[in-house]
Amino acid sequence: MRRGGGVAARLTPRRWRDARDLTSIPLPMTRADRSSPSRRAKASAHADVAVAPTQFDLFPVRPVVDVLDPRAVVGPNTGVENLVRVRLRPNDAPHLVFHDRHGWYCETHGPTCHAVILAREASQ
Repeated sequence: MRRGGGVAARLTPRRWRDARDLTSIPLPMTRADRSSPSRRAKASAHADVAVAPTQFDLFPVRPVVDVLDPRAVVGPNTGVENLVRVRLRPNDAPHLVFHDRHGWYCETHGPTCHAVILAREASQ
């Protein structure tokens, strides 16, 4: 029989009667505890960053929205229901926004582009 420093000898019921002794028991590690310290530091640094309020333009530029005929631009056998060309600023490159069986989407940026919202409003 072993004598001395086994786990059972240290964890006797008399030893853990006090509540302040229970606070010294380590809790199980969570996924955040296992992540690297640099990752935790980056996450806390991003949480402390203040977000600046939206700045309004003194002379706002209205976007130019042109509703085009999809049959004339794409072809007579197209499945495109609506085709809209959107310029967010006069000197910017145009966004071509299509509406077909896949839904509304910008040619270059996809469905999350801001031009898609403007095209939907213009075509309705």
